[in-house]
Amino acid sequence: MNFTKEFRKRFWSKVEKGSECWEWRAYKSPAGYGMIQARTIHPVPMLAHRVAWELRNGPIPDGLFVLHRCDNPACVRAAHLFLGTQADNNFDRDRKGRTASGDANGARTKPHRNPFVRNCGSGLTGERHPGSKLTQKDVDEIRRLFAAGMNRHQIAKRFGISDTHANRIVTGASWKD
Repeated sequence: MNFTKEFRKRFWSKVEKGSECWEWRAYKSPAGYGMIQARTIHPVPMLAHRVAWELRNGPIPDGLFVLHRCDNPACVRAAHLFLGTQADNNFDRDRKGRTASGDANGARTKPHRNPFVRNCGSGLTGERHPGSKLTQKDVDEIRRLFAAGMNRHQIAKRFGISDTHANRIVTGASWKD
């Protein structure tokens, strides 16, 4: 990216240079990553650590990420940054013990964001599940129609569900009796 002298000056004015990490002191994303907007350079806000990398090292190759050695998302110190793939990032996270598991897992700490626990872990099943489109009567009808020779696609279309959902119902993988 072509960073102007004015942009560079504005960028570094938002950084507090400590003895270790250089902290981004302007806007941060909910995850703690520094963000900077410069519409004349880029149409959407940019991650500050990626900008810091480019200011020091040049363009980031396609498919690579700028990762933190220090695990501080607000850090923009080039010495704390390195390039890697998503697999490298996952390996680094696991090696440092930052993988959320057990009660720290996001499925438990933020059930409202987990598409597989739409009922927030209440354990409700069948038609009592808040996201259910079907009733037990519908499920019984789906199974009857399948046994009578109607294919899964026709059933799915008739009940407004996916082919996969229809398949899981007729095989007993979901809506278990």
